[in-house]
Amino acid sequence: QMLYTLPGLATHPAMPQQAAPPPSAHITPLKLQQSNSLLTGLTVLDTTPYMEVHKVGLVYVTNGQCSSADILLNLNCSDRFWNFVNGLGQWQELKPLRQPAGCKEGWWPTPPPVHSLDCSGYQADGTWGLVRSFRTQQLLFHICPSIPNTDPTGNNKRRHVGNDAVTIVYAEEGYDGA
Repeated sequence: QMLYTLPGLATHPAMPQQAAPPPSAHITPLKLQQSNSLLTGLTVLDTTPYMEVHKVGLVYVTNGQCSSADILLNLNCSDRFWNFVNGLGQWQELKPLRQPAGCKEGWWPTPPPVHSLDCSGYQADGTWGLVRSFRTQQLLFHICPSIPNTDPTGNNKRRHVGNDAVTIVYAEEGYDGA
């Protein structure tokens, strides 16, 4: 398989520079005229995720927790809860991705989907994230007890869980809902 680039476009440093195929290869490349719409299309193609990402919130509730702040700020969970969580996926460290030396600006890939959590040096969303990957899909879990409490209302956690497509509420055995 040969890779071609348009004249004047920058290439990724890791991409091998290849000459045009010999005439005997029977490949007739389609010549595209360089235009702004083509460059925009190539840029969009380069940033399009290669898999579907679904975000799932997971909240832990136990007796005596009545308000959303009590529930969101909960950090003390049972072993049963953590066994359940560990069966959902794999933990990945949330750390900043650094552009390698010598890589042209703009060619370093965008961070994987797990990095919708804060991966800057601040690590406001914790140091680990839970992910379950399939061939064409990925589940990203926002586990409330694993996100640090940075404010007394739990808004840091609410901004993740509140925007997730699905939220699982794990109610500890004996929870009366009051």
